[in-house]
Amino acid sequence: YPSDGSTDLAHTIAVTVQYVPPAFKLSDLTSAQLVASQKGKYPVEILSVENKNTKCKHTYCSLFEVKVRAPALNTTDNGGGAARFSAHNAAGAMFSWNFTYVASGKPEVLGFSPK
Repeated sequence: YPSDGSTDLAHTIAVTVQYVPPAFKLSDLTSAQLVASQKGKYPVEILSVENKNTKCKHTYCSLFEVKVRAPALNTTDNGGGAARFSAHNAAGAMFSWNFTYVASGKPEVLGFSPK
């Protein structure tokens, strides 16, 4: 989870973010959290922020990769469903995304052929 892996294990996730101030840095983020389908709330460790467009000096062209470490989910949240990740700065939520995750240990179709 969020797209691959078991929910009963922690995962390092790379999040690509655009349209943030070009001077954006790791210390701008004060916290991050994941809210799972059963409303369990989990703190997420923010590992790094990397500027992917160093020549950009404006918000409209900014592009950053934020690496986070999402924790293993409790048994009550391992059933799959909708979840929301959000990262916060001093003013509140800076960016977020919704995703669907599969129940821990449940078979999942990864592809089919012909398409």
